[in-house]
Amino acid sequence: MYSVFWSKFGLTFSFYLFQAYTMELEAEVAKLKEENQELLKKQVIMVIVSCIRIYVAIKFGLIDVYLGIAG
Repeated sequence: MYSVFWSKFGLTFSFYLFQAYTMELEAEVAKLKEENQELLKKQVIMVIVSCIRIYVAIKFGLIDVYLGIAG
């Protein structure tokens, strides 16, 4: 009877330990997904700004200056 109690206690403890670890991992995944979304937004903005700079450089004939080509 004594060993059955400790066996059940051990299984219960393991279950809750596993559950706590799983919840911690899920929280970390959610945090990383949020950070990833922010980084993707920043990347899109950087690409748009780069495209605008290139467009302006072409429009005003400054593409050589923009690219650093001596002409």
